[in-house]
Amino acid sequence: AYQQSLQRSRQRRTPAMGSPNAVAAPERTPMLRPPAPFIALVAGDGELQGPMRDALAAAQLEESGHVIVLGAVRTESMPAYMAASDIFFMPSRWEGIALSIYEAMASGLAVLGADVGGQRELVTPNTGVLMPAPDSINDPGLEARGYAYALGALLADPARRAALGAAARERIERDFELGNMRERMLELFALADELRIREPRTAVPPRLALEMASTAIELLRVEDVADQLWAQRQAGEFRTGDEPGGREASERQRAKAELSRREDAARELADLESSRAWQLVQGLKRSPPYEVLARWRWGADWRQAELNAVASLPEHERLQRIRAGRAYRVIVTAKSTLAYRACAGLVSRRAGSGSSHSGHVAEVSPERS
Repeated sequence: AYQQSLQRSRQRRTPAMGSPNAVAAPERTPMLRPPAPFIALVAGDGELQGPMRDALAAAQLEESGHVIVLGAVRTESMPAYMAASDIFFMPSRWEGIALSIYEAMASGLAVLGADVGGQRELVTPNTGVLMPAPDSINDPGLEARGYAYALGALLADPARRAALGAAARERIERDFELGNMRERMLELFALADELRIREPRTAVPPRLALEMASTAIELLRVEDVADQLWAQRQAGEFRTGDEPGGREASERQRAKAELSRREDAARELADLESSRAWQLVQGLKRSPPYEVLARWRWGADWRQAELNAVASLPEHERLQRIRAGRAYRVIVTAKSTLAYRACAGLVSRRAGSGSSHSGHVAEVSPERS
């Protein structure tokens, strides 16, 4: 019934998603008089929702009925929206190969998107239109006008729109059937195995592979923490923004917390850099074997590059850099062993009993890391 009512309206619908430049103010686009009646269904939710709603309000596109913002849409509901549509509009800034474009082509829609990632491997000239990647244009106004002209051309040409959609459906059925993809994957694996024997390549050294894997894992951890902190920050702003003076109070609170964080970082950094363990690590870095290894891995000027990288950093960023390094993790791991705890306890008892040994034992505890 929903699809029949849409058909009776005799208006064109275009699901849209992606680039912040796709929905622009009227003065930035040439489609002030569209060549055909249309309705754009905007499916999805995300960080561009706010700017998009502002642009739609400025152009009065929701009020005029030209744009309907659906918000988050369940996966099982998307086929119905695609079946009621004529064009799939996805102005991405970056993609691999979007699964949603597979689905749109399988639904017989003409695709309008961006030539990013591997999209051209899927969307051929007879199945859709790919506009130049945003980074290659570097002009939001020009990007918006290009999409508007392309949409206008598709809206004004029902025959071409139908031909693109039919060719898209045929391409999915012919080239991307599950059984065919399985056979093709097996062929590629067999070819890779053959090349491994016929034209072997130098393998990545195990230690370098381990370093790369460790770095990747650390980056994922940092990304997870950043996502959690961003969500907390957004929630905090929402709670205080509606109260009288809430935004000013929130700014003062954040400034106070930032100052406290920097002071804590400065104290911890001073303790760390004065510790015996850290001085031992720096001594090892000055040893000839390490010099040779460092020159081989990072170049002859590796030490100066390292000094330049941290010279201008504030204390809290230097501390974060140290914590992300392997040396810090080795120290933390060593200080969590029973042998170290026993040794530290013995030194503490000797110092407490008045012994002449008065060495400094720095705190680099797992809890603080």
